Amino acid sequence: MSWLWDRLSGWQQRKIETTARTELVRLTGLVLRKEDAPGALAERLEARIAQSGGLVMIREPFAWLLSRGLVQRPACSDTRCDDGIRLDTNEACESCGNVIHIRRAHRARLGAQLDQEQPGLPTAERRQVLEERLREHTEHESETRERRHAAQRAQSERMRTAARERAAREHEEAAAREAARHALPCADCGSKDAAGLCAACSRRRELNSVITEAGMCEVSWTANPNRPDDVATVMDRVRTEILDRVTASVDELRTALEADGVAIADDPSFPDVATSRGLRAAREAAAEYRITALAQLARTRQAQTESRYAYAAEQSRSHHRHAPTGPDTIAAATQAAETARARAAEDLLAQRLERLRTQHTPLATDAERLVDALTRITGGAA
Repeated sequence: MSWLWDRLSGWQQRKIETTARTELVRLTGLVLRKEDAPGALAERLEARIAQSGGLVMIREPFAWLLSRGLVQRPACSDTRCDDGIRLDTNEACESCGNVIHIRRAHRARLGAQLDQEQPGLPTAERRQVLEERLREHTEHESETRERRHAAQRAQSERMRTAARERAAREHEEAAAREAARHALPCADCGSKDAAGLCAACSRRRELNSVITEAGMCEVSWTANPNRPDDVATVMDRVRTEILDRVTASVDELRTALEADGVAIADDPSFPDVATSRGLRAAREAAAEYRITALAQLARTRQAQTESRYAYAAEQSRSHHRHAPTGPDTIAAATQAAETARARAAEDLLAQRLERLRTQHTPLATDAERLVDALTRITGGAA
């Protein structure tokens, strides 16, 4: 082996080393144990040297190592086959045996046909004719295989072309749909090319949604859902309170900017900034209404019952039985009770909100009041 290595130049040695490392990594996934990979590669080199007639017969070591010495030569379709030997078991490859059996059977069949067609043919002439027919059969198989591969390549190309055309068509359809969507008028105010909803109406819808959710949170514990007048009164009060907070928040921003000498009327970004600030104030107010509702619902009989059950269940756990009234047990039971109470309040709120959403719709005056609120926020048309 060293004789081959010494005949390589520096860059050839580096190339061979890289190739050998790559082959070792590949062999690791084929042999039974990864530590057997170096031995398998060494055995392959020794076998290839013997097949070549010894080291002295290798006239170009670099090309020989890359094309014959280091590469696997499967004699069949099995990826573990190397010159008819299984890399994982180091035994004869069964797939190669099947191929050889098929070839022998075909040779026997051709021989039988030849004997039937030309009985008494001399041995030498019979062998020549048989070899010629075997060669023709091999060429025919090769041509058939090539035609099959060409048909498969053509089919694959047709499929790729169809896929590209389909993707282009879908892209065009999506672009047409997007253009049509952008051309839709606003569903609320009728503005053209608003993609179905203009920015002003989108803000109004968002503000209305936040206020409605906050109002329903307030209704969930302060009003009888079966009395529409009571529900409408609470919703109207919450709406007024949140709109007042929105206006106050934007007024603070306007006052601060004017104090800093900013000309709001000449600032095109002020309406968007003011709207964002107003919506944030509305969301903060809605969050407060939700927190209040959860706190009130946590005091209901259902929540208190869930709390007591959780407290007793935690206290009766096996690891607390030795000290049911100890400080650790009491602390764990209290924590479990608080968790159960909060979860019960969440469930109650979700149930009541779902019922309110089903039974009640926003008031008819909501849109007008929201337009007025947004007009005050931006200092112009909503």
